[in-house]
Amino acid sequence: MKIGYAAFGSRGDVQPHVAFAVELVRAGYEVRLWIPSDYVSLVPKITGLSVYSGKRAFAEAMESWAPSIASGNPNEQLKVLFEDQARDFAADADSIKAMCEGWAEVLIWSSVLGQAASAVTEALHIKSMHAAVQPVLPSRESFVFIGNKWLPKWLYMLGWWLVLSKVSFPDVLKRAIAEWKSANGCKLPPLSGWEAVHRFNGPIILGYSSTSFPPPADWELYDYAITGPWVLSADDLPAKPEAALVQFIEASKEPPLYIGWGSMAHESGQFMSELAVRALHAIDKRGLIFEGIVTLTLTLTLTLILNLTLTLTQVALTLTLILIQAL
Repeated sequence: MKIGYAAFGSRGDVQPHVAFAVELVRAGYEVRLWIPSDYVSLVPKITGLSVYSGKRAFAEAMESWAPSIASGNPNEQLKVLFEDQARDFAADADSIKAMCEGWAEVLIWSSVLGQAASAVTEALHIKSMHAAVQPVLPSRESFVFIGNKWLPKWLYMLGWWLVLSKVSFPDVLKRAIAEWKSANGCKLPPLSGWEAVHRFNGPIILGYSSTSFPPPADWELYDYAITGPWVLSADDLPAKPEAALVQFIEASKEPPLYIGWGSMAHESGQFMSELAVRALHAIDKRGLIFEGIVTLTLTLTLTLILNLTLTLTQVALTLTLILIQAL
């Protein structure tokens, strides 16, 4: 079988899909993988796996979102996010369509690309499958968007409906979808995520452990499978760790803790540095901090360690901040 696979987002969003695509190839399928250009270097070079990219890198998208993120205004953040998505919709859909046309039998897609994938699979008359690394199916038992906040359960499904049919489906995006679908011979109108789930109940494969999130009882209505996490093996990673990093990891029988936020940092690089160092100091552990998109500096983190009045021995043990520059 020939599979098109499209994923978008930060490295934390994309890398699990790279791992899943690699395993599909090893299982005997041919895969064309569409991801942001930032992460092409993450893809192992193996026969049967080809890599495609859209016009815009994810880092470029993050730059356009930065002012709204800095504003702290959720409404402004959502407005900019969906205006940006609407502006790029046609280019992304065209690029994914070009990758699949005349070749793919099915398109697997990550959550962010649901609307583009729906339009492309309708235009090309090919099968569609959602792949996600979060529990994104609606349930009366859980509402993942509120974290640890409490809400009465009778509000959960209302929350899902609001997110999938209203918040993530604004008019500006509907218009962009409708224009592309009309130009590409599609018959169905744009559908919200809520309509897609409850009207078509397409298959979804979930790449996390059911131990971390047991499936709610009412998910029996859906066509889903939970496989466990999708992780690139050490042999598949494109770059081998530097000698200093290996030496640090192997300096103790107990491996260091990993701390990373990808693109999801809070407040500032200084705040995140201090948070990480203080947490490691509190539990007397070594650690590795993955810089991601956050700007951290070795000078800053070393100063924080010294400000915590650690002994030289503790500094040696908790010189935690080997900053791994994100690709």
